[in-house]
Amino acid sequence: MNNKYLIYSKILLTNDIRKFNTKSKWLALFVLILSFVVFPLIIGSFAGYIIKNLVIIHLSFFLFILTVNIDKSIFRVMFSSDKKQMAILGIKLDQFILGKDISKFYSSFLSLISFYVGSSIVYYLIHQSLEEIFAIAVIGLLSAILGYLLRLHFIRLLVLPKFINVSSIIGFFTNGILILWIFFILKYNLLFLNINNMRIFSISIPIMVSLTILLIIVWYKSLRNLSIFNDHLNSKTDTNLKKSRESRSLLYYELILLYRNPPVRWSVLLFILSLSAGLLTIILYGFNTDRFADTGISNEFSFMFSVLFPLVFISIMIQSLVSFDIDGLIIPLNQHKPNFIKNKIKAKTKISVLAHVLFVLIYAAISNFYIKPDHFIALSIILLMIAVTLGLSCLTSTILFPYFKWDYIYQVPSTLSKIFLNLVFGLLIGLAIVSTYNKVLYVVIFITLLCIITLLHSINKQIWKSTINKNYISIKSLFE
Repeated sequence: MNNKYLIYSKILLTNDIRKFNTKSKWLALFVLILSFVVFPLIIGSFAGYIIKNLVIIHLSFFLFILTVNIDKSIFRVMFSSDKKQMAILGIKLDQFILGKDISKFYSSFLSLISFYVGSSIVYYLIHQSLEEIFAIAVIGLLSAILGYLLRLHFIRLLVLPKFINVSSIIGFFTNGILILWIFFILKYNLLFLNINNMRIFSISIPIMVSLTILLIIVWYKSLRNLSIFNDHLNSKTDTNLKKSRESRSLLYYELILLYRNPPVRWSVLLFILSLSAGLLTIILYGFNTDRFADTGISNEFSFMFSVLFPLVFISIMIQSLVSFDIDGLIIPLNQHKPNFIKNKIKAKTKISVLAHVLFVLIYAAISNFYIKPDHFIALSIILLMIAVTLGLSCLTSTILFPYFKWDYIYQVPSTLSKIFLNLVFGLLIGLAIVSTYNKVLYVVIFITLLCIITLLHSINKQIWKSTINKNYISIKSLFE
């Protein structure tokens, strides 16, 4: 059975090579050798010549092997077209994961081995220290083995259905980890710093050997001889089944639906969040470095602006998550069940309001740390009321202008609902800024926001009855 590890990997590699026709096969082989053997060998030799602490590079093998293209490997295992065929042929889960990963990861292996050989040889020729180069080579080898074992464990964990959302965004985290590690090395100049390598050897090698043995034992004990479609790790006990039948809040179920079927991909949501956080950083940088000192802008105005302006991206994102029409034709088909519709609206309203309040609190706390307005509590009360208003507006806009007959998820919210939300957002920013002028205007704006909140809440409860059978302008119809 052990040779199936190699046999399955060989089959996959052979299939990749056979994709090339006879004329281009030798050219493809030449490009492969040039790209993944010759170039890394040259780069490794150059690194061994100029870098004083080659041990830092060899320790980095761990992170490189663990992170590079792990998201692609995960999806190859999850959605492979030959899964059933391999299960019929008796390929086990551990063999399937290893074969799928090696069949596409071999180019990275070739590059790493070439770099490893080139750097080690040149480093030895320069320093003429057999003991040191042997220890460095051992660390590089152990680092690579440990990284790959941990990579296999991560792939096995993230192919579980309950981690599908994590799997789709794992690339962001792995790239971030690599960038942070490179930044750490460059910041502290670890490549050219005189470090006691023998101390690193005495600490690193025993730890790596122990972790490697532990990961091998865990791998064999947890996955050995399991079938490809083995689901015992996901099966629920009777206790869990009993709990799943217990009544929970409507908010809980709505959040579960959003988590399992997000209308916007998690990677897009992270991108929107990064845009909002980036805009907040730029605004705070401008105010904190006196870029706007000559404009005569007060701290109160700056505080309101820095909190609300980045919130535009958050509101657009939340509107897509809580749209009244996101469930499609399910809503019109259940209009004879008013409690069903009202419960949906209540749950979506809670999600929208809580999300807006959360981000307002975070942004207000960060802005207060840098800007320090004179009336932080009073301004925060207005901001919280605006957060509630925006939370209601996200849902109100889609209740007033729904689009239930969408074919693709990007068609909701409708265009008119987005325009309505933008108009409300502009109005609220104006009210927030006016509230900073004096106490009288502050009270007036406070009362105005209370009235708007009451009005929006009333609209959400009543207007759906007259719009549930209507469809307004969608994004798609603008291009047709």
